[in-house]
Parts: sequence; structure tokens; C-alpha cells
Amino acid sequence: MFFAQAPKGKAVNTVGAGDSLLAGFLAAYVKSSDIRSALQYGVASGSATAFAIDLCEKKHADILAEEVIVMKQNEGCEA
Repeated sequence: MFFAQAPKGKAVNTVGAGDSLLAGFLAAYVKSSDIRSALQYGVASGSATAFAIDLCEKKHADILAEEVIVMKQNEGCEA
């Protein structure tokens, strides 16, 4: 089981953030077959949508992906 710590930012509009998370996850998983990196990109995509007026753009998800911390259950997650 993995946990992700989302990047910090100001939520502007959360409509579509869950759909963006799923789309980002699936796109990354199809490309890499790596659940950890897919979760990282999915959380980045959902966050990028929440931080935008409309849906996210790939360039913003790419930037935020580097800020998402993904850990296994036994690694713990920072608050």
C-alpha cells in the first residue's frame, strides 16, 4: 500500500480534480507499469486541476509531480 503527500498550493476549483487524478494515474501506469510513479503523477494531475481555474495542463502536472512524495505504508508520511 502506498500513500502520497500532495504538493502545497491554493485550491481554486476542485471540480474535476478526482477525474484528473485518475486520468494522470492511468496515463502514467500505461506508460511505465509502475504503481508508485503512477500514483505520484496522478496526485500531481489532481492537484494541478485543484490549483487551476479549469482543468490542469500537462506542463503543470509535470512540475507538481516532482513535489509529490510517495511512500510505502511502513515508511510513514509527513504531516
